[in-house]
Amino acid sequence: FSLLIEPPKVPQDADITRREMVFVLDTSGSMSGTPMAASRTFMRHALSTLRPGDAFRIIRFSNNASEFSSSALPATPQNVAAGTSYVNAITASGGTEILSGLQRAYARAPKPNVLRLVVFLSDGYVSNEAEILKLVTKSVGQGRLYAFGVGASVNRYLVSEMARLGRGISRIIDPTLNAQEEAIKFAGRLDMPVLTDIKINWGTLAPTEVTPAVLPDLFAGDSIRVQGRFSKEGNHMVRVMGNVNGRRVKLPLKLDLKGAAQSGSQTIPLVWARSRIADHMREKMVPMPMRTSGSDDASIEQRVTALGLAHSLVTQWTSFVAVSQKVVNANPVNSVDADVPLPMVKGVSHKAYPKGSVKVR
Repeated sequence: FSLLIEPPKVPQDADITRREMVFVLDTSGSMSGTPMAASRTFMRHALSTLRPGDAFRIIRFSNNASEFSSSALPATPQNVAAGTSYVNAITASGGTEILSGLQRAYARAPKPNVLRLVVFLSDGYVSNEAEILKLVTKSVGQGRLYAFGVGASVNRYLVSEMARLGRGISRIIDPTLNAQEEAIKFAGRLDMPVLTDIKINWGTLAPTEVTPAVLPDLFAGDSIRVQGRFSKEGNHMVRVMGNVNGRRVKLPLKLDLKGAAQSGSQTIPLVWARSRIADHMREKMVPMPMRTSGSDDASIEQRVTALGLAHSLVTQWTSFVAVSQKVVNANPVNSVDADVPLPMVKGVSHKAYPKGSVKVR
């Protein structure tokens, strides 16, 4: 089955939750050039679209973290203008200490009936992913995390996993392409939160293998698709629950699944299988101690392979094979290993690389 949750096209002002926007900006050397320019574009648009009743903080980090203000500022025209000037003056240099920026963001408790959105902008050039993800998981009650990966060679695993564990969304922006439009689009998605803390009471349906396991908040103009398997046909009552501007609401849905298992539709099973494969592959990237299911790599490989074979999908372990008879390396024993120079990542300066590793010609 597939369940689509959508907000009203034009939500009422009383249904829009007030926000505390906590912007966490990577200003390390690897962000110099076009990545920093894309981050500034995002920030200028995000600040300009703050509504009365919203508040904001701006945290920058490189070797350490510092903050624009000592507390969350109300989104008055004067404060927004000052925050924009601060962003425009930021330069990129130093290392990438993500933990220092996130710890500062989570250090203060959020205000009641205000949705805190921690908006993280970085290329993710770090090696301590496990520590970062543990902090995000532990701090999810301190605010949702929305990750904005900026660069032509972003640490996609870190950015997407931070957003998933932080109950937000992620976007990857290549600043060498149409970065300004994408940055503005992502900022716009965070504009109007309509339904937060979403949970679903499945009642007698009792589905299995539901994806996604963690539901993000619902914003105006967005939607959430939930998929799973069911074994009980007939009529069922499902209730979608969440908070609308601090008020707890329930949305009852009557489902008529008589004869649904014999309908013959192949579209929904195919989309569900792709989502489950993506879930398994995402979990495979997570260190073993942090895996929620406790599955090892062999179990994940077995499940992905079974889904690929059952639904004729290409995965890491299933493919449509073309056999070639051409021998490319006739004498592999005598092959010699050699260092192969690689081009620099487009849009990134030499500051993103260790000293002495970049040769300019």
